[in-house]
Amino acid sequence: MSPTNDSSPDSADMKQLRRQNPSAWLELTDNQTLPLVIDALLDSPPGREFNKKELGDHAGVSRESVRTYVDTLLKFNVVEEVPDTNPRRYRLNDEGKVTRALFELQSALNAEGAAATQDQRNVAPEGEE
Repeated sequence: MSPTNDSSPDSADMKQLRRQNPSAWLELTDNQTLPLVIDALLDSPPGREFNKKELGDHAGVSRESVRTYVDTLLKFNVVEEVPDTNPRRYRLNDEGKVTRALFELQSALNAEGAAATQDQRNVAPEGEE
């Protein structure tokens, strides 16, 4: 049994603390819908404009779900509003720091996943040599 420190919060307390004061990362990833929307955005052609329903259709989520998270996407400069549009249209902010970081993360994860898949293919099944 490992030693405990009475002054340190237990894991339930830490979880609650994180939920009360979420980091930006947690805010972007702490639900099922927003990562789907971000994935759809990263999968969109450059410069594509969309309204909430179109983005929801592309992400496989409801327009209401997109409406819930569009302010978060705007807050972190992942999307930008297209001026003078009604209904309001948005597009991925290709120049945003967070967007560039998301593309880099996606690329790194894809590369690591491809490498792991290749490594698995190169390992001979048990009993074969």
